[in-house]
Amino acid sequence: MKTMITTAALLFSTFAFGYQPQEALQSVQLNGTGCPVGDYQDYHWEGSELVINFSDMVVTKGAGQKLSNARRNCVVVLDLDRAKAWKYSLDGFAVQGFADVAAGDGLKLSLSGNVQGGAATKSYSFDTLGRSNADFEADVTISPADRVWTPCNLDRALVFNTSALVTNDKAKGSRASESYATLDQIRLRLAFARCS
Repeated sequence: MKTMITTAALLFSTFAFGYQPQEALQSVQLNGTGCPVGDYQDYHWEGSELVINFSDMVVTKGAGQKLSNARRNCVVVLDLDRAKAWKYSLDGFAVQGFADVAAGDGLKLSLSGNVQGGAATKSYSFDTLGRSNADFEADVTISPADRVWTPCNLDRALVFNTSALVTNDKAKGSRASESYATLDQIRLRLAFARCS
């Protein structure tokens, strides 16, 4: 199911200390099996971070479970009506959730990002193997050399694909073992720079 959340762009301004992304948000488009839908859509800005809360990013495996239940994803398309003098990129992100992973099973969380219509893609992932039954947090800061920037003087959105997957290590676990995990929140931190 595809959901489009549109916010009227507020009066656009650039301050001496930098760019204010929340003032120029055009839209956030969510598409995928793990995206929040309907009345459960929940996103907001905290400074230069876009915080997205998930209600349906739940992955499970075990006896009687469909293979498709082991993976969920949500593609986030972020479109800002920025001034032509500015470009923007993902600066980092943080994830929060819960994992109850059986011995021999693993949980893989991944995020890949690119500029809409562009070929360059950067991917980041976290892996756990072995039993856990706890909340988890992970944080990644992207180095300037690894950032993928929107082009100057062109209107392009940033696209992020977030996914969660529970897997089985065939040498150590069982396909019938029960595992469960949720991705509850992702925080996307944006960086801005003047076009040269």
